[in-house]
This record gives sequence, structure tokens and C-alpha cells, in this order.
Amino acid sequence: MRNIKFVMELLDKQLGVSTGASDFGYESVTLDRSELDTDLLPGYFDEIQTDETLLIHFYNVYDYIVYIVADVKDSRWWLVGILKAGKLAYSRRFDL
Repeated sequence: MRNIKFVMELLDKQLGVSTGASDFGYESVTLDRSELDTDLLPGYFDEIQTDETLLIHFYNVYDYIVYIVADVKDSRWWLVGILKAGKLAYSRRFDL
């Protein structure tokens, strides 16, 4: 589970959620940009210039899902988001 330390620190800092690495489920998938659920993305996502195919890392723990949207070719991060009970609670872009 790459990036787990980052995810754990992000949840703690942004939402006060303390976890251990063994608490998480993890999955990575490739999706076309058009397959992403816009209800789970920040409004500014359309401004981020990415390729059509993206690599998405999902980390889930309790009622939270942390997702990292990355470039398929070089794994460069475009966006990280935290969903709490299915609603976007935090996001940060990395393309600036």
C-alpha cells in the first residue's frame, strides 16, 4: 500500500481521524476521465488538465475513502480527496 503514511497523516491533520495502516482497505484502478463520478470530485476538477486515462488509488477506513488521482504514465498526482460518508469533505490539487 504505497502512500499509506501520507493518507494516515492527511486524515489525522484534516479530519482528526487517527488510524493504523492495518485498518485500511486499498485498491488501484485505471479509469477514463469520463467514468469519474463528478458528485465525488471538487468543482474545480474540470480545470485540471490530465490525460483521458487516469490511475486512481483508493484507501478506505471506517466511513472514509481517500482517493488519489494520478497520471497513468508517471504516477504524478493531480488530486487527492477525502470522502466522509459518501460526501466530499476535503480536496487538494497538485497541478499548480
